[in-house]
Amino acid sequence: MDLTFIVLACHINVSVPVEDGKNCKEFRETINEEITEQQGLNPWTCMMQSPVMIVKFEEEHAGWQARKWGCKYLKRTQDI
Repeated sequence: MDLTFIVLACHINVSVPVEDGKNCKEFRETINEEITEQQGLNPWTCMMQSPVMIVKFEEEHAGWQARKWGCKYLKRTQDI
């Protein structure tokens, strides 16, 4: 299983976060297994680092604003 950072983000002009495929979208970023082992990351420590990860996400995804996020172990084919 891979540690995954999951973000529900909406276009900046959307006031209500509804994942309708048009204005909001779920983004998943698998955290490198080597980094996970080196930094001792697990879902809890990942969430503790989430303020930094959210800033990075919003810098890399212009026009999107994070509304909900989390960290969990997912199999590559597993849905939330």
